[in-house]
Amino acid sequence: MQRIDQMWRSCAALAAALGVLLVPSTLATGSAVVMSGPEVAATAAEGGGAPLELSVHVRDLVSSYEVMPILAMPGERVVLEARASDPSVALRASATGGRVARSAEGEWTWEAPTDPGLYDIRLEAPAARAGRQLAAFVLRPYVGEQTLNGYRIGHYAEQPLRGDPAYIRPGGLIEVTPENRGTRISPHFRLEQFLCKQDSGYPKYVLVQPRLIMQLERLVDRLERRGLDAGALFVMSGYRTPAYNAAIGNDTTYSRHAYGDAADVFIDRDGNGWMDDLDGDGRETTRDAQLLYDEVEGLAGEHRALPLVGGLGLYGPKPHRGPFVHLDTRGHWARW
Repeated sequence: MQRIDQMWRSCAALAAALGVLLVPSTLATGSAVVMSGPEVAATAAEGGGAPLELSVHVRDLVSSYEVMPILAMPGERVVLEARASDPSVALRASATGGRVARSAEGEWTWEAPTDPGLYDIRLEAPAARAGRQLAAFVLRPYVGEQTLNGYRIGHYAEQPLRGDPAYIRPGGLIEVTPENRGTRISPHFRLEQFLCKQDSGYPKYVLVQPRLIMQLERLVDRLERRGLDAGALFVMSGYRTPAYNAAIGNDTTYSRHAYGDAADVFIDRDGNGWMDDLDGDGRETTRDAQLLYDEVEGLAGEHRALPLVGGLGLYGPKPHRGPFVHLDTRGHWARW
């Protein structure tokens, strides 16, 4: 990592000598994602004082981001917890669908509606004018159909790979409509960025695991802390149906993309759809992807990223695309 630090310092020095101010982009379009502040601090009470820190606990994930996604089957009960840095601050929860019942201080159970769709859950500290949002997707049940409401899914393997539960066929998928495809699911990502690229009308179906989104947001955080003028993180490929995965020539029936916890990404500040020249040698090469790979690998050394272990792969350029990095949250280490 020392080599990376030296490279970034050299780039910054060169920019300063040329009178260029390197400023991260503040606008995201398409699959390009802005890199801004890593976590949104809650607003302090009107009387002033330190900002209120507010975190949300759902299943085994903890988030301080202003918005995060959760998935639930129809009628499923999901435990929600909120923790504030000031324990005297009163917290409340509400939802646009389903039923929210308080079970303890700072803890509620949300009973998901029976109708699949997108619902908004709010965890708030009203006195401090602080809050967090959960983009709650109630999944459309899926039992292995080749098509779902006219959308081609293909075939998931009946048995999980080597008995690993991470490869059990999904029990439900997010139903995507023109109205919800642009839903913001985290500070830097929207639902539509993870759609499978196969041609179809609506409804479409997708699976985006919250673990993956948290990993991507933490990667954005790390890039900013490392001083990388990243500008934008481009999601080249997110969810893939088994049918689409086979159509593009992948012979595996166990691609993590089909399970909703994988993304192929690269840094694309100029919006040309290719990895940027990060090392300054005038070319987009595997070396540029290696720099991004090293930053993803660095997340493994951070305590807060421990639940997010998974796969990491490095891919060089080909005539039809630039280099990129694959990452996933399969739950065990895999490197290639």
